[in-house]
Amino acid sequence: MNYGKRRGIIDIRVCEARNLKNPNLFGKSDPYAKLSIGSTTHLTNVHNNGNKCPVWDTKLPAMIVGNVDADELSIEIWDKDKATRDDFIGKTTLDLASFVGPENDVKDAWYKIEPRGEIRLRTKFSADGDHGVPSSPPAPLAIAVSPAQNFPKQFVQPRQTSTAALTQQMSTASLDMFKDANESTGDVLTDWLISLSIPVADAKTYAKKFQEDGFDIVEDLHDMAPEEFDTIGMKKGHLRRVLKAAKP
Repeated sequence: MNYGKRRGIIDIRVCEARNLKNPNLFGKSDPYAKLSIGSTTHLTNVHNNGNKCPVWDTKLPAMIVGNVDADELSIEIWDKDKATRDDFIGKTTLDLASFVGPENDVKDAWYKIEPRGEIRLRTKFSADGDHGVPSSPPAPLAIAVSPAQNFPKQFVQPRQTSTAALTQQMSTASLDMFKDANESTGDVLTDWLISLSIPVADAKTYAKKFQEDGFDIVEDLHDMAPEEFDTIGMKKGHLRRVLKAAKP
């Protein structure tokens, strides 16, 4: 864990670009954008004949940020070619700290692309805890015991941790178990399911089915009707854990 560093999750919608260069001598370009944080990379759809002003309106899967004060968002724009290698159009690198704002704040802004043009992003950074991750590891959750053993109350109740946006979707236990950015599977929904003690293979299968149904981030599950979970084909024990965490 990155104790002492501000962590969280960033949601990004890649809206459009303008005034890009066209790498082709003849014809229009077919641009797409490639966004990376560390080893995690996601692509937008390709806008055929989008040329200098493509419109993508692509909502990327949420990405885990291990240290918002040091990590960067890398953006590259490419021209999709079928017969040859894709052509480079432009790039930029942005400090992730620039996306941090008040809780639930959505930023909508244009960012300069080198050598020419701009890209528009809508972003929301959700911090893992109101003041970042504590400087020392959190105390392990206490194990509940039988009332007959008559242990003092403070030894049988889990420590409650305040969080920003994530508390609507995850239990405190899930957050404590959540993987570090460099240990994750690269998909926040899969990581979240794993944090509920669901085996990795099952978590990947469920995440894929959720995404096929249009629910591609943890936040989306909060809005699902209980009967919609039945279509995923979860094992009963797994379904109970997911419903309890997604709809506390």
